Amino acid sequence: MGDIRVADEEQQYGYRLMPTLVDERARGTPDRVYAITPKTADIADGYGETTYSQVARAVNKLAWWLDEELGKCTETFDTIAYIGPRDLRYAFIVLAATKAHRKVLLPLSQNSFEAQLNLINTTDPKALVGASDTMAVWDGIRESKPDLKVITIPELEELVNGEQVNYYPYGKSWEEAKNDPIHVNHTSGTTGFPKPVVWTNAIGATFDRDSLHMAENIGGLRSAWMLMARRKIIATMPPEWIAGLLMVLHFPLLIDVVPVLLPVGAPHPLTAKYIDIVHRITPRDVHGGFYVPDLLKQIAKSPEYVDNMRHLQLVAYGGAPLDKTVGDVFAAFLKVQPVMGSTEVGGFPLLEADDKDWEYYHLDLDHPSGTRMRPYAGNLCEMVIEKQPGWEDFQNIFKLYPEIDVYHTKDLFREHETKKGLWIFSGRTDDFVKLSNLTKFNASHVEVVIDRHPLVRDAIMGGEGRSRPFCLIQTKEGMDGECNAVLEEIWPAFEEANKHSAKDIQLTKEMILLAKPEKPIRKAGKGTINRRATLADYEDEVRELYERVGDEA
Repeated sequence: MGDIRVADEEQQYGYRLMPTLVDERARGTPDRVYAITPKTADIADGYGETTYSQVARAVNKLAWWLDEELGKCTETFDTIAYIGPRDLRYAFIVLAATKAHRKVLLPLSQNSFEAQLNLINTTDPKALVGASDTMAVWDGIRESKPDLKVITIPELEELVNGEQVNYYPYGKSWEEAKNDPIHVNHTSGTTGFPKPVVWTNAIGATFDRDSLHMAENIGGLRSAWMLMARRKIIATMPPEWIAGLLMVLHFPLLIDVVPVLLPVGAPHPLTAKYIDIVHRITPRDVHGGFYVPDLLKQIAKSPEYVDNMRHLQLVAYGGAPLDKTVGDVFAAFLKVQPVMGSTEVGGFPLLEADDKDWEYYHLDLDHPSGTRMRPYAGNLCEMVIEKQPGWEDFQNIFKLYPEIDVYHTKDLFREHETKKGLWIFSGRTDDFVKLSNLTKFNASHVEVVIDRHPLVRDAIMGGEGRSRPFCLIQTKEGMDGECNAVLEEIWPAFEEANKHSAKDIQLTKEMILLAKPEKPIRKAGKGTINRRATLADYEDEVRELYERVGDEA
């Protein structure tokens, strides 16, 4: 198999290269489990295991295959673009491309054609890569760029269980490879086209450095991320998301998570009904899962689905805040842990959550990431990252944006009244609405109350520059009937919200709009509401609403 450069795992935390780790473990512990994987696309067929020897085989095969299809790449780190089934091939192709001196663009499959084309034009890939059953996702790009090479990735079964191939050498040291680009993800595009974000080996190794930084518990607490370490964790997020890629690539290699993958036949977005099947048939030694809040919200409405999670010990969630009434359902019998990160930053430095006040983020503000809380308005603070000399290894954001000294997340938090260091998410700077009388309020605070009504799917408040606010409501599917009848059913939610709102921002029935079935409230991939895009969709309806009530600003 050739010479394999082996890292000393015990001594090199924070400075380990993922392809080297795969090779080392495949040689030293070939039967060690990398992931719990579905046997087929049908969840009813159950689960098996994928070992490090199989991962190494797949990565070596793909690295040789890339060279055969595209020629050797020795200096330029050519980009290839990949969209495929939601399986381990996302991890394999990144590892193989890293070995073969390439980087992989991982665009979301649900991007609009215009967004996808902009990403392709910006990153200039040398090839589009897809699977035999998903190649159609590239049809529009292929028509626009007929000269762009298109190649089909080998089947998963062939990669992990097919014929063994020679070892593909990767002899780089940390110093040689730390700034090599490995994968390209992108922002959500809520304010325009998605922007590509390049991750290097150094950025990807941040969680590895954290495992060293957190080797000793801080004040008796563990790192939030390390709650998943050395555990079997259900990975509910697709690997084309940065959070999903972490679960199938970075976390197994750097903090020893064993991800439990969903079948490629799983619906997207996931439904509570489907994930309930997963909870029932996965091995009993599965420790927990990593979820988006919207999925937990669906599960919490079914006592049966909740009961089927009682063998789990951890629910980690990210991407958005989780309503306390929902989280309390799970906190009654397991650990509920919020985590927080972004494509640009990676993971924020969090400690394990307080068991009672689980919804508060326990930020480690002494962490060398430079994360700080800056006063914003009243008792709210904005989370920022300040550039700190000597802390470069922990400050991903300034590798991406070296020209800035402070990165503004636009996320707002309020500190716990009695427990210092605990911060609850309180919206974003762009969640604030200023009325014509200069009253300024945080729309998300009202929306979360309205959203608790069982017939309400989503709510958005607006009214910038107007004399009073309005609210756009999307009701649950199947809720038909006249507007007034529907409004009467959900009105108690508004009465509850008004109890906690100043008089200037209290909502009246005439200021409520119902979203049209053909024009639903828009969401980003992780389930969070795309406020800007939705309000743009309803610009005409909102203008007509204010004309009817005599506010024609």
